[in-house]
Amino acid sequence: MIRLLPRSRGDRVRWGMVLALFLFVALIPPLAGLNENLNPDASSRFQIFLGTSALVLALWAISYNLMLGYTGMVSFAHAAYYGVGAYTVALIFKRYHLPILLGLAAAPLAAAAVGVVTGLVAQRAVRLYFSLLTLAISQLLFSLAFTWYDFTGGDNGIAVTVPDQLSDYTTLYYFTAAVVGVCLLLMFLLVRSPFGAALLSIRENRQRAAAIGINVKAYELAIYTIASLFAGMAGGLFILYQQQAYPEMLYWTANAQPVVVTLLGGTTTFLGPAIGAFIYVVLDNAVSKQFPYQFDIILGAIVLGVVLAVPGGISDAPTVFLRLRERFHRGEQAEAPPAESAGEAIRMFDVRKALATDAIQAEEVHPGQTLLQIEHLS
Repeated sequence: MIRLLPRSRGDRVRWGMVLALFLFVALIPPLAGLNENLNPDASSRFQIFLGTSALVLALWAISYNLMLGYTGMVSFAHAAYYGVGAYTVALIFKRYHLPILLGLAAAPLAAAAVGVVTGLVAQRAVRLYFSLLTLAISQLLFSLAFTWYDFTGGDNGIAVTVPDQLSDYTTLYYFTAAVVGVCLLLMFLLVRSPFGAALLSIRENRQRAAAIGINVKAYELAIYTIASLFAGMAGGLFILYQQQAYPEMLYWTANAQPVVVTLLGGTTTFLGPAIGAFIYVVLDNAVSKQFPYQFDIILGAIVLGVVLAVPGGISDAPTVFLRLRERFHRGEQAEAPPAESAGEAIRMFDVRKALATDAIQAEEVHPGQTLLQIEHLS
């Protein structure tokens, strides 16, 4: 029989959150228009713009979680591949006057090409030193973008004007949602495959994974390249709504954004970073208006509170709540006296009677006495 709903209550709640997220994503443009009709001060175009940025950030963060959550790799160069994707679209469209969609198709390929080359360099170390090498790679790519004026525009970057077909905010939003949806489906199939199972084993213990025949270096390079590919796609989508690529996109501190979003949403679930992305965009828009100079402090406090209260991230909160509730109910049942059936009472009475009449006695053992003897085995 095919089971339509997950067996675990926590899984059912989590899938409910996923469906609610997809429904919310689909309804952002009409909800933004309705909000503008009810509140003339609200701008539907700006709200759709925020929704588009949240979708792109979700793709970027989930691609980062392929390394952090599924493989245990901490990279500081993920923003660099995000920037490579953005610059690829800008250069193909602005410098070479080719269709912008061709640039969008080339963006992940360019980021993956840079990712595989730099990944080979970063793989010369593991753990902390791997992270430091990725930081150096990020700074190298940033320096190239910042100083190569003839090609990248230097500190001015490259500004583009998108075609009329994508200039409408609602059209661009649904186009972005479609591309992000396809990318998420591909990544989901990847992590649910035997390849994803191998990544989880590497995350848990690299030595044991190698002992059972997994080529750890090859798998790490593969997932590093795949994560770079999807980061490049996110960067290509970024330039469609921001209409500019600039060197700061590649700076190593820009990598804090997908890290914070991933920790906020949760590394233990596939769509956890997507939930974190929408929460981050809402917080950024709401808090920065009231506290423009204290946003980083407030965001840091929120992330710290989430990590301490729910280590699995906000996406894991329903499971933690259900676990605490079950533990509370279990404690109440342990405090109440157990109800006994007639048969249980008779069995308990028989045991007490046997103990009271010394029916069960231990036989005395003398030193040197043989307790067990086995003969004729051969």
